[in-house]
Amino acid sequence: MEYSIREIRTIVLSSAAIGLVEDSKFLDKTLQLFPEDVLVFYTDGVTEAIDPRGEQYGIHRLAELVGKASNYSAKDLIDTLRQALNDFSEGNPLPDDTTIVACRILG
Repeated sequence: MEYSIREIRTIVLSSAAIGLVEDSKFLDKTLQLFPEDVLVFYTDGVTEAIDPRGEQYGIHRLAELVGKASNYSAKDLIDTLRQALNDFSEGNPLPDDTTIVACRILG
């Protein structure tokens, strides 16, 4: 099945990691999703992955990859992103944690 990219939006949230600070305050955000939308949550270790020349992976590469893989299952999207990060870093260990959660909105 082919999907078209309606738009790519980023929501920047900056607060302490859950459980890191007692009595943390978190903001509520609402986002309307539609069938076949893809939602990707990730830690900064994804966009801050570095290649051997010192360049970061960045939000632009991430957005491009998600756009190209928007018809993939959530699992395949995560696998593709992990492989892209490995290729980008040329197999070197990533300097920060890289947590990725992907969801496809069904029906």
